[in-house]
Amino acid sequence: MIARVAVGKDLNLTGAAILSDNLTLNITKATNKQELKDTYYSESMSLGISTTLTAGAGQSTIPGTGGKPNSFPGGATTIEGGYNQNESERTTYATIGGLNSTLTSATNEMLGADFEGSLTVDHRLFTKAGRDSILRDFTQLPQNLKTMRESGEKSPLKIGGKSLKICFL
Repeated sequence: MIARVAVGKDLNLTGAAILSDNLTLNITKATNKQELKDTYYSESMSLGISTTLTAGAGQSTIPGTGGKPNSFPGGATTIEGGYNQNESERTTYATIGGLNSTLTSATNEMLGADFEGSLTVDHRLFTKAGRDSILRDFTQLPQNLKTMRESGEKSPLKIGGKSLKICFL
């Protein structure tokens, strides 16, 4: 099949394509080809704050004290933020050619920036007793991991009747 294009005046192509492997083009005046350019820009920002607070009966006990309750507030505060920015430019070419013509449009990514961050502060940090508790937790970490691993081996977690093995370092 032959594609026939007959234009009695100027042929004006703006960001358009005439593509065919069997093309007959009859233009009586000028052929004017113009690229079509457009840009895309987006920007987003986010901010989040969450906090938990435990006191009184909800407090955990201090390890190694025979069950003595913590006297300082527990919990943590987390601040999260994010920023995203993207910009691109696209050019759609005015093209006359065969079906195998490859350059009908091009996109140029000019800018792409993403940032996400968060900061969590343990409320125990604000008191001497709390900082001592954090230090105890840190120094007892290897023993606690060993205890968790041994507990998992003795009493595996079961979901739907199947045992799941949980590995701790």
